[in-house]
Amino acid sequence: MMRHDHQQIVMKADCTIEYDRGRIVLIGAPAAVHHEAGRIIRRFARSGRPYEIEDEAYGCIVLRRLRPKLAGTPRGQVG
Repeated sequence: MMRHDHQQIVMKADCTIEYDRGRIVLIGAPAAVHHEAGRIIRRFARSGRPYEIEDEAYGCIVLRRLRPKLAGTPRGQVG
């Protein structure tokens, strides 16, 4: 993962959350990581830039922010 000056790290019980440009990395106890990832995905699900799981390993999930949806263009297609 690329590091940027604006990176923010939040420590929670059993889980560390690293916020970076367009990505969130969750590391810690597997149950806590899955719980926090689910919360983030649900929180941004209806926003213009939702998150999805980019990569997953035992005790680690990487979420990436999707590009804004262009009006009238289905997601995944080029307009």
